Amino acid sequence: MTGMPRGYWIARADIDDPASYGAALACDRSDTCQAARALRDGAAQMDLVIIEGGE
Repeated sequence: MTGMPRGYWIARADIDDPASYGAALACDRSDTCQAARALRDGAAQMDLVIIEGGE
């Protein structure tokens, strides 16, 4: 037992370095991401974190 609550699993974490914060938001709002979100709704949970930061 890893101590993780039953039914909760972290499948993967992807880290990307988009050109800008705006580019990351545009990607999330794109038709492709919206279509993926529609397929995922009701079947899985996703947490998206976009951080505007420095080097």
